[in-house]
Amino acid sequence: MKLNRQGVYNMRVPKGATEIINILELNKYEAYLVGGCVRDMFLGLQPKDWDICTNASPQDVLALFEHTHKVIPTGLQHGTVTILSEGTPYEVTTYRIDGEYEDHRRPATVQFTSNLIEDLARRDFTVNAMAYNPEVGVVDPFGGLADIEAKVIRCVGRPEDRFGEDSLRILRALRLASTKGFKIEEATNKAILELYQTMAHLSAERVLSELLKLLQGDHVYSMLMNYSEVITFVLPELKPMLGCQQKNPHHRYDVYEHTCDVVARLPKNEVLKMAGLFHDAGKPATKTNVDGVDHFYGHPEVSAQIAEQALRRLKASNALIEGVLTLIRHHDAEVPNRRSVRRMVNKIGKDRTSELLDLKEADAMAQSFTYLPTKLGVICNARRILSELEAEEACFGLKDLAVNGKDLMDNGFKQGKLIGETLKYLLDKVLDEVLPNDREVLLREATSYKNSKVV
Repeated sequence: MKLNRQGVYNMRVPKGATEIINILELNKYEAYLVGGCVRDMFLGLQPKDWDICTNASPQDVLALFEHTHKVIPTGLQHGTVTILSEGTPYEVTTYRIDGEYEDHRRPATVQFTSNLIEDLARRDFTVNAMAYNPEVGVVDPFGGLADIEAKVIRCVGRPEDRFGEDSLRILRALRLASTKGFKIEEATNKAILELYQTMAHLSAERVLSELLKLLQGDHVYSMLMNYSEVITFVLPELKPMLGCQQKNPHHRYDVYEHTCDVVARLPKNEVLKMAGLFHDAGKPATKTNVDGVDHFYGHPEVSAQIAEQALRRLKASNALIEGVLTLIRHHDAEVPNRRSVRRMVNKIGKDRTSELLDLKEADAMAQSFTYLPTKLGVICNARRILSELEAEEACFGLKDLAVNGKDLMDNGFKQGKLIGETLKYLLDKVLDEVLPNDREVLLREATSYKNSKVV
């Protein structure tokens, strides 16, 4: 990678960040952009977060900004104040030296310092240990720019120390490698493989956050494959998949490698990526062999149960869990025609059905080439049907039906359960395309249905 070392100066720093830096400097303090935002500027990426470090104390920062900005004392004991500027939060943190880490997460004590280099020395990786000021330029005491050029992830100082301080950095290294395409330097890699079990102390929420980011990376396949022992340590539910062979003409990989391939092929979507990761987790438990051929009957439901167990342990949101489980439970469902597509949309919704087709396509692409054209043909046809149905504004559920309960009552129905039964009957006829979604046609059929129920 050829790095444009002047490129950072041409990056558009948000007005709010520039304003905060200028105010601090006008008051005789130092102030620098620091960490990931500086790294991303050199990578030609637009940073998502902008962090600022300064030699001003947290109390000085509060005093300088509390009358002109919304200021939130988010972590005064660790030197951090959040300043809102034009609706964007900027974390402003005092230069600090971390004390001993007692929980593999945070230092027991923090000592503020006036020295920028001492602050940068406590950070995780060289590419994150750079600071930038529009007037001073880039401060890079640990070779972060060279490592960006070489596309290398390297710990600042001894990797054992950095990972011992906060073992989440192990997952963060894998996440950076996955999302940026960097290689992990030898000593850093060695420490990862030696120390990953220290992640047992991490909170579920922090692990999940890093995993979700890792799964979004363009290089997720190599991370999942090359660091399977790390991945299955934080996700032990996946461990049985390692080496689980699939002696079946539909498959060319074992369950774990197939899974890695599926995840890599999926669009960048948290629900899809997590569903891909767990969609076959139930195969080891359901594996049977008949005449030398492996079968995995009922594995979608078992996979969903395993996924739910893992995601609840990781304290995932209900929305994420619901989406993942829905896709897993239906990933083997056949959708060869209009009826089946309409039924699927009725069951899980249009957006989820579209995601399901994404999962089915990735699943097929990671299977045997023998049946691939046929499988892709079915999926392509289902996508076409879904698009046609959307264009037609087709009926997928009761809310789309051309008649409702009031219409039935106006047509001679008495209030009661028969109305619900009739609406469901009509919906089934429409979904199966036995009847058009036409008000007059449906009312006539409703009357006929009611009369058939009269004893």
